[in-house]
Amino acid sequence: LVKLAIWRPDVVFTKGGYVCLPVGIAARVLRIPLVIHDSDAHPGLTNRILARWASSIGTGAPLEYYSYDRRRAHYVGIPVSERFKPYSDEEQARAKAEWGVEADRPLLVVTGGGLGAARINQAVAQSLKKLQRCASVVLVAGAGQYDALRAELPPDSERFQLYPFVTNMHSLLGAADVVVTRAGATTILELAALAKPTILIPNAKLTGGHQMKNAAVYE
Repeated sequence: LVKLAIWRPDVVFTKGGYVCLPVGIAARVLRIPLVIHDSDAHPGLTNRILARWASSIGTGAPLEYYSYDRRRAHYVGIPVSERFKPYSDEEQARAKAEWGVEADRPLLVVTGGGLGAARINQAVAQSLKKLQRCASVVLVAGAGQYDALRAELPPDSERFQLYPFVTNMHSLLGAADVVVTRAGATTILELAALAKPTILIPNAKLTGGHQMKNAAVYE
């Protein structure tokens, strides 16, 4: 609130993460126009709250999937950085060299998103030796789970690396031969732009007391 009061921006733009909620509320209090964007077809709690005050709402999917006010909502799709593009064999080899993994082995990149995913992390930890028989592995575990995994897993090498978070994700995904990831809307489009073979793991839901274990695969 203090920073927005000092900066006095002309508009505040948020994407729906939980950290956006206090920023959006501060914009409301200070009467700064708020624009929100929803990448997912099922709006999260933050966007559902902020939508009542937003001057304009952008959606990643057609408006029929949302209950937003149609006078303020606009179907704009999901922006993807131009850095996410198909890598040539030479570009992929250079990316592998930058990340310090073996150039002549397939690279499996596993990520649970910015916050990580405990079950994905544990699945990799339990099967790491088997995975390394056929590929190098890079696991982006999320900051909250990194320390525990670091103590459990082997040190970084050309065949395994563990990160809490990665800022230049386009380069890591460009180096990959196969990607395993949660099925976030932006992530799906970034991987499609990279043309990477991918295993997508949807968020688990409970149905009739049983956990859904379906996964989507595309190449």
